[in-house]
Amino acid sequence: MANDYAMATKARALYSKHLSPQNYAAMLDLDTVGEVASYLKGQTRYLSVLEGVNEEAIHREFLEQRIRSIAMSEFSLLMRYVQKDKHHFYQFYLKELEMNHLIFVLRAIESGSTHHYGQFLNELNHLMVFDVDALMVCTTYQDVLKVVADTEYRKVLGVLSSDDVDLSQVEDLLQAHYNQTMLTLIKSEESDDELLNIFIMQLELENIALIYRMKKYFDVSPQDMHARRMGPTLHISEKKIKEWVETADSDTILSDLESSYYGQFGPFDDVNHIEHYFDTIRYKTLKRLMRFSTNTDVTLFAYMSLVTLEIKNVIDVVEGVRYKIAPQEIEKLLIY
Repeated sequence: MANDYAMATKARALYSKHLSPQNYAAMLDLDTVGEVASYLKGQTRYLSVLEGVNEEAIHREFLEQRIRSIAMSEFSLLMRYVQKDKHHFYQFYLKELEMNHLIFVLRAIESGSTHHYGQFLNELNHLMVFDVDALMVCTTYQDVLKVVADTEYRKVLGVLSSDDVDLSQVEDLLQAHYNQTMLTLIKSEESDDELLNIFIMQLELENIALIYRMKKYFDVSPQDMHARRMGPTLHISEKKIKEWVETADSDTILSDLESSYYGQFGPFDDVNHIEHYFDTIRYKTLKRLMRFSTNTDVTLFAYMSLVTLEIKNVIDVVEGVRYKIAPQEIEKLLIY
């Protein structure tokens, strides 16, 4: 656990400035992406990443990049309060960044598109196990392997040496590596029960969503479904998971969820994507932890997860306004 409770206090202060329902309502009344950018710049804490940007001429992709960069900016700010020589859990966010940027570059190489890192990522470069600048100029999978040659990712990405690379498999390998790294980091802390439970719950929800999607939309064998699962369970028994994988249909899964621990957050139906329900569960759980947890590791993890959910909300608003989607339809996507 971090010794410096000033970090937790700062995180709660930052959270108090997150977008409110009134902020979202105001943005949903706007007509253009430029107007959304102007509102974020003038009325919210996103000024910190939009300052100097001409909102009248801003490109949607560049705006989204700036919006996403607030997570890195605020993480960098919080790290000023953490005694790094006594605290290593902060690496959870760096490992997530490393994984996401490896996937981003690999996908860009596959499609032959240009790629570059976002604002503030370079400020965290010295904390990562590979050189982000070197990664961003890679044009082949072999280039990527050279950048990660002396890191933990060399073994994980060994499949890139194959003549026939399946990037979906590579993403699964990176995600499995991240999950195991997280579990190791958490278990190295003195008081890990609360943090372990929230992380395992997150894994459990991701697994349930995966099983549900494969049951509802794809013809996937039980054997393949078991192979795709990652991590332990928390509120759903292994027996029940096995039953869902081997014999249940998607409707049965939703019905069983309503009678489980997660039923308090339901009811579940086919109106919304299951990820929306699970994001709502995560949001309510993380919000409670931000208020009441005395474990500073939990506070840090909860805050960065809440930032990610807020960024998703803002991107959904930007995309909705761009494509002239009715405000009431955009609102159904938001988590707050």
